[in-house]
Amino acid sequence: MKAIGDVMFTRPALAALRAEFPQAHIAYLTGVVTAPLVRTFEEVDETLVLDRRSVGWDRPWSTVSAAVGLWRRMRAARFDLSIDLHGNSESAAAPWFAGVPERWGWSVGREYRRWYTHHESVESRPGVIRARNGANVDEMHPADWHLEFLRRCGVKAGNPPSVLRLSDEPRAKAAAFLARVGIVDGSRALFFQPFSSSTPKDWPVANQLVVARHWKDRGYDVVFGGTVAELGQLQPVVDAGFPIAAGLDLLAMTALMTRCILSVGPDTGLIHLAHAAGARVLDLRRYKNAFPHRHPEYAITAPGTGTVSEITVGTVLEAMERILSGVT
Repeated sequence: MKAIGDVMFTRPALAALRAEFPQAHIAYLTGVVTAPLVRTFEEVDETLVLDRRSVGWDRPWSTVSAAVGLWRRMRAARFDLSIDLHGNSESAAAPWFAGVPERWGWSVGREYRRWYTHHESVESRPGVIRARNGANVDEMHPADWHLEFLRRCGVKAGNPPSVLRLSDEPRAKAAAFLARVGIVDGSRALFFQPFSSSTPKDWPVANQLVVARHWKDRGYDVVFGGTVAELGQLQPVVDAGFPIAAGLDLLAMTALMTRCILSVGPDTGLIHLAHAAGARVLDLRRYKNAFPHRHPEYAITAPGTGTVSEITVGTVLEAMERILSGVT
């Protein structure tokens, strides 16, 4: 419904569903921010959008209006089956109120079981699903769990990759940005993604600047990502003279990363999109978990308490040296 990475993690499940139901009309319910991403999924025929900005406990009337409008749209479509890969109160209740007869879903614990005709209960911690398998408990990445969940519902889900195909428009925007900042050859360009959605997943900007200066001194161009809202936090990057691609939209930023020889960043949505689009990415992450890119050699796992800031500059430089020497 909202998290970019979580939406990307549903892509393999969509591929499995399209293979199982080749003639089906597949609709995807998501939020405003992630709707452009979902529209790139070729398995999806229709994108239903809920504007979460109008939903909240402090906005009761607009919340009721948005919910009722959504339920009416879904009821009018007469869906045969809903599959909830989000597992919260919104996603669990919507198909029930919309009258969808068959409803598959999972949740942490059993709190939403009554909304589903088929329910699976799991435990979780950030980035990991712990699902019971008989007497054992399997730890899985959410994308792998989505496929396992479909198998438990009777779908012959294989192990399809997570793929993002970018159109010409975001690629053109990325090319225009590189030209504007004077970078003519992306094969000598490095991209740094400074922030994620959660502070424990971030690698300090000060560390990124040390690494960026190291490679600039060796003749590489360096670009930083980020949003317009983050420009204040990125003032040290501006002061150091590195360009920031804050004006690009999500898909154009992803296309920019595919143009660079290597991107470095924490476990966040943009990184997952870049992996799926075919970019080479060094992933700084809290847990040892390499999906969706399935390149464990391109990931550094935080030591100790699992806080990404504990990863040292030397570790990142060593990994980048290894990757770049293998490419160039």
